[in-house]
Amino acid sequence: MTATPARTGFRPSIRGLTSNPGYKLLSLGIALVAWLWVQGSQVIPARVRAQVVWTSPTGLMAVEALPASVTLTVVGPRHATRMAAQGEVRIPIDLSKSDQGPVSLDLSTFAIDGLPANLTVTDIEPSTLKFTLDSILAKKVRVEARTIGDPAEGWQVAAVDVDPQVVSIRGPRAVVSSVSTVATLPVDVSDFVEDAEQRVDLDLPRNTELVTDDPIRVSVDVEPRFVTLDLEAVPVQVWEGDGWTVDPATVRVVLQGPSEELSRIGDDDVVAFVHLPAEPTRKSYDPAYGPTSGTRLRVLHPGGDEVTVEAVTPARVKVTRP
Repeated sequence: MTATPARTGFRPSIRGLTSNPGYKLLSLGIALVAWLWVQGSQVIPARVRAQVVWTSPTGLMAVEALPASVTLTVVGPRHATRMAAQGEVRIPIDLSKSDQGPVSLDLSTFAIDGLPANLTVTDIEPSTLKFTLDSILAKKVRVEARTIGDPAEGWQVAAVDVDPQVVSIRGPRAVVSSVSTVATLPVDVSDFVEDAEQRVDLDLPRNTELVTDDPIRVSVDVEPRFVTLDLEAVPVQVWEGDGWTVDPATVRVVLQGPSEELSRIGDDDVVAFVHLPAEPTRKSYDPAYGPTSGTRLRVLHPGGDEVTVEAVTPARVKVTRP
């Protein structure tokens, strides 16, 4: 009984909302257009990037690097600032009639291309430019390869070569005249375990350039790092001989070779042998380390061909038998 009045009062409000739909849509459209117009015509400040297009005098160039762009602060309708931000705004600066020496420019005096007419420029950053024009000099200079990092453990850089070794650069005379070498950008040799070659760029002096576009290549050669292994007490034995006494019974042996190879050699892996005649006729001999034949002292180790014996101390022993 109490719900009926509520439903009766609700039905007219629904009819009010759904009646005359065309007029309501038209009103909504007018309101939307008015809002868009207000937003588009609203005057606001904005920052716009402008490309600087330079025309240099024949045979002259700036000692300092000239900016490729500047920042404009503009004021105007929102839609115009949006167009400027999305478009191509340029400031052409013609220096073709300038002479060698200092130059000072007030950027506010140059025309700006591509900026909508209903925008006003209130500031330019930077607003002035000061630089020096100098004659152009081309010169041949040596190229030096630069590396950073270290090869993998147990490896070292054996050689670094650059090709070409000489290049021609061009730039302001004040800069180029004092340059004799240019370096490559750093070549990272970290964890290298094999030779490598790569193309690199040069770390050129300010406001200079290469005369040609020939590629610069750096070759890095790596090799195993050679270290030493010092064994204080290597036992001395007589090769295929019994009853002989050796004095001293041990010698000091220093091995040299790649760290990876030497790391596998333990104290018990190395032994010194005395080689005597096949039919000894004497009761004592004084073999020495060094000879490759005859009576001699020889050191055996499990290392490869790159592992060498650098020293044996003492280099001579005495063997005797009763």
